[in-house]
Amino acid sequence: MPNLYMLSKDVETLYSDLMNTVNEETGEIDVDIAGALAVKEEEFEHKAIAVATVSRRFGLQVSAIEAEIKRLTALKDRVKAVEQRLKSSLAEACQRTGKTKIDGISATISFRKSEKTIVDNESQLPDEFFNVTMTKKPDLTKIKATISAGGEVPGAHVETVQNIQIK
Repeated sequence: MPNLYMLSKDVETLYSDLMNTVNEETGEIDVDIAGALAVKEEEFEHKAIAVATVSRRFGLQVSAIEAEIKRLTALKDRVKAVEQRLKSSLAEACQRTGKTKIDGISATISFRKSEKTIVDNESQLPDEFFNVTMTKKPDLTKIKATISAGGEVPGAHVETVQNIQIK
């Protein structure tokens, strides 16, 4: 069976052919081409519905995957929190008992020294000790509102588009 693109081209071609056969005086058309056009339009509609059905299924699949990602992310966060609590409890217990190294079959526990910078009062820090990051992106809502109100925004315009709806 032809694909959607081929069917749409066939419909366009047959429609064009049909318009070229219109008798200007009588308004009569070529019945064979009109019949072929009707058949191709029906094929196109069946194919379009099939494609839309597949698209909906992919949309449902995306929704299910997003829900699973959300569920797994929450599970990961819970497991990570438990891991951190266990490590903190273990470190505290080892430090209270003076144990700095414990060798076992499935795990080895040891401590290493490191330095950690602590900020006591951020408002007292000089500006040179701050990283300044700035992101810049167009405010599409504001641009649309300005243009819709009759204003001009150089480098931007509003277009009316057709968005397909599959339900």
